[in-house]
Amino acid sequence: MNKPTTKAELLEDIREQRQRLENALKGLTEADMVKSKAPGVWSAKDILAHITAWEKSLLQWYETGLRGEKQVMPDWKKPGIIDGINWGIYERNLKRGLTEILTEFRDSYKHVLEMVEAAPEEALFTPGKYDWTGKTTLADYIVSNTSNHYAEHIPAIEAIKQQHSI
Repeated sequence: MNKPTTKAELLEDIREQRQRLENALKGLTEADMVKSKAPGVWSAKDILAHITAWEKSLLQWYETGLRGEKQVMPDWKKPGIIDGINWGIYERNLKRGLTEILTEFRDSYKHVLEMVEAAPEEALFTPGKYDWTGKTTLADYIVSNTSNHYAEHIPAIEAIKQQHSI
């Protein structure tokens, strides 16, 4: 889909990509979701925890901004910053159970949809509307942490599914 320019398009894009992700997860057993074939390779559980952490960060950034508080953002251009954040997410979630991860995965998605539905359209698409978004829009951050993020990880989920069906 093209870059969303309306709230309706944004919600459609999020829902469509999330459905694709959910479809990719179908057929994986609980055992399949928690194991990986190689050390250091993320399991499906790890991927879902990762997606959830970024959704929860988005919600926290937005809520902080709504309260009028200053949100300090990572220096996205600094080499290794995203890899470092992702590694921290991975480590924090390694010992957590699948049931807990799945519950948070579904809850964070629900909360993101509620946030988007409640946000005024103008607030979604006005560049720099919130200090923490810099020169971009809230919609850009939403897309990066939802629909684009789901699409990014679908191939890994499908690869996991193939590994476990062999």
